Amino acid sequence: LEDYNGAIVGVATILLAIITARLVALGRDQGLTIKRQLRAYVFIDGASLIDGTNMQPPPFIDRTNQPGISLGVRNTGQTPAKRVVHWAHIKVEPVSGEWAVKPPDSLSHTAAPAIIAPQQMNSKFLWLDRTLSAQEKTGIEGGTHAIYLYGRIEYIDIFGDEHWSIYRLRYTNFMWPPYLNNGTMNFCDEGNDTD
Repeated sequence: LEDYNGAIVGVATILLAIITARLVALGRDQGLTIKRQLRAYVFIDGASLIDGTNMQPPPFIDRTNQPGISLGVRNTGQTPAKRVVHWAHIKVEPVSGEWAVKPPDSLSHTAAPAIIAPQQMNSKFLWLDRTLSAQEKTGIEGGTHAIYLYGRIEYIDIFGDEHWSIYRLRYTNFMWPPYLNNGTMNFCDEGNDTD
């Protein structure tokens, strides 16, 4: 009888250990799900290409035949994104070299960080700071060259976890300058990611 009771206690102990382990794992999974649902998600929200040639009134600095980009970065999460640092750049390159158009692997946190509230968008405006050559204009219209916008965003969520996003957009196969200052930048097939 003692052996029988000992066996029952042993089996019950093993079952209890299995159930406890499953409950701990379930709790951990639910905790991760809650963190995923509540954390900040920061990514580029869109970009428009303009040219100084047809801006009214003309810009203070001569931007004739010079691409400019207005872009927005939005936090689509449910909680604030803290210590947000955003780096962006414009470049004109042959589309055959698109793979080499990429942001730095990490940003220096010496830049003034921002806080982006849930559903809030921060805007940024960039210029190429030079005019396009005749070859670049022809290449953009013919699809052999593109105006690229690429960048990296780093931020911290309310749980103290670090996150990043990278993006790469391009304007090619369209007329230059953009019709009515409304050049749509399209996401490239690669170079867009987030953790």
